[in-house]
Amino acid sequence: MSETYQIFRGWDFSRGREENLRQAVDTNAIGASSTNWLRDVYKVLHRRFEPSGEDRPLVELAQGGCDLEKWRPLLLWHMTRDEFLVRDFLAN
Repeated sequence: MSETYQIFRGWDFSRGREENLRQAVDTNAIGASSTNWLRDVYKVLHRRFEPSGEDRPLVELAQGGCDLEKWRPLLLWHMTRDEFLVRDFLAN
């Protein structure tokens, strides 16, 4: 989760999702210890989030310096919109 927060902190709304994610990979914005981990984070973010759309509030909160401990539950709530398994786990 902290990886998502870190990438969202550097998000540039004037660029598209692909360009932002590619920049995060190229600069290793999360300090990944391996290229495989960096690739996996990229894939998950690309699949799960639309930072310029319905997930924009998450990005704005990260950029505004929202405390990570307060931001994490909001991230989970956003994930429940599209992730049945996460929603089912949290609800049951």
